[in-house]
Amino acid sequence: MDSVISASNPSKNRFLSRQKRLRRTVRFAYLRFKRIRGRPDAIARGIAMGIFTGVMPLFGIQTVFAIALTTLVRGNPLAAAAATWISNPITFIPLYTLNFRIGQQILGSQDLFLNLQSPPSFVQFLKLGFDCIATLTVGCVALGIPLALVSYLLTLSLATYWRRQGRNRNRRRQPLTR
Repeated sequence: MDSVISASNPSKNRFLSRQKRLRRTVRFAYLRFKRIRGRPDAIARGIAMGIFTGVMPLFGIQTVFAIALTTLVRGNPLAAAAATWISNPITFIPLYTLNFRIGQQILGSQDLFLNLQSPPSFVQFLKLGFDCIATLTVGCVALGIPLALVSYLLTLSLATYWRRQGRNRNRRRQPLTR
């Protein structure tokens, strides 16, 4: 039956293979995360630092900052590097838009636009740029801290659970010796 479906509709066959590849990729990422070596608390600290720096406007160097922060808190650098992908080409615009809006709410700076009725000066451009960066950074920190705390707690509980499951599975596999 499968050969009839694939022969009659090759686009459906391609879709199924893409869906299968996506499923395999997600499963592979899950298993890689589950098998990261290290103590659960170190993994959780690495994930938290990766999430925190992942929402920061450190375009292109988030991984470097995540690994640097992770070494300061004695976390897992591999977990930190992986967690920085919270900001990726798909989530980039919504994430930084949300961060900018949060920064506007905190700073009360709703009017960050130039009045284009008269030609803006270079000083006005510099001020606008600084205000935008400051607003975005405040929003990133305000969102990054709670996300890092939540990710730390979730990762700590998941990593502890997975390690416990692995130990129980290994105990059942070992033969009894007398």
